[in-house]
Amino acid sequence: MKLYLIRHCKTKDLQNGVTQSDKSEIIVNETTAEMIADVRDRIRGKVDRAFCSPTVRTRQTAELLFGKGNYEVLDNTYEYLHPTALIGKSNEKKAKYYEKHKEDKYDPMW
Repeated sequence: MKLYLIRHCKTKDLQNGVTQSDKSEIIVNETTAEMIADVRDRIRGKVDRAFCSPTVRTRQTAELLFGKGNYEVLDNTYEYLHPTALIGKSNEKKAKYYEKHKEDKYDPMW
């Protein structure tokens, strides 16, 4: 058995320098389409089942790669996300937050 881990496409939020939320949408442009086509060609015929987390960006990426309904959403998927206090904040504000909470970010309950 082989396992392929594919990261979601770049999001609009990330491009705008803010922290992604669960509702962040991917950027669909010519570059994205080329990358998706390349990945699709590489994994064609090699994937028996596809899974993704419930976030919008991962579902959008899975649909582009595998087609509508050809992947399963795992509602119990846990993602390591930025604290909700950072959603929608600029990279500058995130850096200040992380500086202030350097030790906290290594706490698994953070």
